[in-house]
Amino acid sequence: MKLKFVAYINTENGRIARLSFPQAKIDDEGLIETEDSVLKVVHVYEHTLPPNCDQMSYFMEYYWYDLEEEDFKFTGLPPNNHASWNFQSQEWEWNQEDLINEVRKVRNRILSATDWTQALDAPLSESQLQSWRTYRQQLRDVTSDLSNISSVSEVNWPEKS
Repeated sequence: MKLKFVAYINTENGRIARLSFPQAKIDDEGLIETEDSVLKVVHVYEHTLPPNCDQMSYFMEYYWYDLEEEDFKFTGLPPNNHASWNFQSQEWEWNQEDLINEVRKVRNRILSATDWTQALDAPLSESQLQSWRTYRQQLRDVTSDLSNISSVSEVNWPEKS
């Protein structure tokens, strides 16, 4: 059995506080006290390493340690850029207002890219101009009800007609 990592787990929430490669002196498995907290030392062997966890950063970012089951659990990928893993509730959390602001930024970029359609000398027929006006209004309205989204990809974006 080849030791791959030594994991130091926060005993309050199961968060991987740090990982280290095995060195000449390896901490024994068990509890150790630090200035700030109590950590559980867990030896991670190649055969017990979760899938795709050869890189330390991936392992630390997407896994936590279930102290009751004594096993590493996958958090899943974050649903949006503002999500952080809540180790107590074991679910993703985010500030909905930050997510809505991100949607507004995307919407504003799309609106800016269509500004040319509203210029007096735009080479558009009256029906094309009206179609662009309708589309742009639908873009402005897209932020009216975003209470249930967890990702920008879940926004029901209007389509140009």
